Amino acid sequence: MLDYPLKEPGKSKFFRGFGYSEQDWEQLQRDLINIGLAAPKNFRQTTIFGNEYELIGEVIAPNGRKIILKTGWLCAPDDPQTLRFVTAYPA
Repeated sequence: MLDYPLKEPGKSKFFRGFGYSEQDWEQLQRDLINIGLAAPKNFRQTTIFGNEYELIGEVIAPNGRKIILKTGWLCAPDDPQTLRFVTAYPA
């Protein structure tokens, strides 16, 4: 589900540098979901796919370092209460 940042060439180097790995991709998933649950939702725009939001949050990476991530989420028109993960990158 949320393991794509470890597979996408432009993002994988960043996330691997903080100790995330494909073998334990669930850790990255948990950290991203925690941002989705805790961070304020900043509305970006409405598209044909739904409302886009940017959420910024801090996580403790597997190597023990704090990192701040910007994450993109989408609420589909047919399910406006559910955030769906789209992307993550350094803040």
